[in-house]
Amino acid sequence: RDSLRQFMPDVMAFTSVSTQYPFVKNISSYVQQNWPEMYTVLGGAHASLCPAEVIRGPFDAVCVGEGEQALRELVDQLSTSARPSRVRSIWFKLEDGSVEENPTAEFQSNISDLPIPDRSIWTSWLKSTENKGHTLLLGRGCPYSCTYCCNHIFSQLATGRYIRYRSPADILAELKQLKKEYSLLQYVYLQSETILLNREWFFELSAALEQFNASIETPLEFACNYRVHRKDLDEDIFVALESANIKTIEIGLESGSERVREEILNRKYTNEEFLTAVRLAREHGMKVNIYNMLGLPTETNSEHMETVLVNRKAVPNRSFTSIFYPYPGTELYDMCKQEGLITEESLCLDPLERRCAILNSPTFTSRQVLRAYILFDWRVYKGTRSSCFRFRRLVRNYMSTNGCTSRVFSRLLPFWWDIRSCFGIEPQ
Repeated sequence: RDSLRQFMPDVMAFTSVSTQYPFVKNISSYVQQNWPEMYTVLGGAHASLCPAEVIRGPFDAVCVGEGEQALRELVDQLSTSARPSRVRSIWFKLEDGSVEENPTAEFQSNISDLPIPDRSIWTSWLKSTENKGHTLLLGRGCPYSCTYCCNHIFSQLATGRYIRYRSPADILAELKQLKKEYSLLQYVYLQSETILLNREWFFELSAALEQFNASIETPLEFACNYRVHRKDLDEDIFVALESANIKTIEIGLESGSERVREEILNRKYTNEEFLTAVRLAREHGMKVNIYNMLGLPTETNSEHMETVLVNRKAVPNRSFTSIFYPYPGTELYDMCKQEGLITEESLCLDPLERRCAILNSPTFTSRQVLRAYILFDWRVYKGTRSSCFRFRRLVRNYMSTNGCTSRVFSRLLPFWWDIRSCFGIEPQ
């Protein structure tokens, strides 16, 4: 509140995924009650997927699709003191309660034309130690159609090319700015749905990153997402990743059951291909973090144990595991609704999103799913990590499934990180 009173912006812009929407909606209500002259607009995933719902909420406007140009036009019109109208990608709430729905603008064809983000606005909110790592966006869009993801819906929101990637020159320009602005910078997460958005571009980018590191005294370390595909298991890809100083790759296994992956998630690769990717990454000096989901529609407890076994073979450096949550706008959300696996009441668990079993599944009950989630790391790291490490992960998973203990854990976690940093303990 104090920050808002000091700043007093003319326009308050929000972004939100579906489970954040109740929280953002409450903030916007507070703004409109206390500063009714402040113009509020919501964009992001939930607004783009459910604009008709959002425009009925405490917002003056909703942005559908990409918002850089739309928001600029909106602000330009507001600066003239006129009622904004006819801005592509913006839905306006009119004084009589009706809605002006405008068509969605084309996808920005060349995202390298967009300016480098102004990270200085966050400086006062960050500890100096948090400036050691930053995230840099490589591109937009995804070439895959996983049923739990809304990328396939986003690709239909507008005309034009959905999968785009920034030029290596543009990426290097942002890296140079990061290095200049943050003297403590050590690592950068190269954010994209997969580093292999385009094979030719990937090799060009890898060479550019190698040249950039050769030009500075202390090379930066990088991390990225890697999507398993049999065409991308060539040795030369991992040689290029190593030369670019990619020290960590993150892979979505999601399920160790090949049936669940192919029939339910639309992820078509074998466990052997997944393990080949892990092996190649390790041979070229990379850590491997693995994403897993459990409690998927039609999944059984025995199929979940396949996930445990595949992870046990891979021995992830970090395991990012969650309970399946059906997001509105996705194919699996529609499937869960049709099959009666979810209700409107069960979806109102946003504080425990992906940490609470909400499916009414006869094949893998909510009690079984919750137990599997708590025990996941204890089982996966059996024989490869210490009992102390496994016990810490078990306690962490258990605490995260309850709203009260989860809040306590979140507040204590920074102190634990500080203790580890003081004693020079590396994250496991």
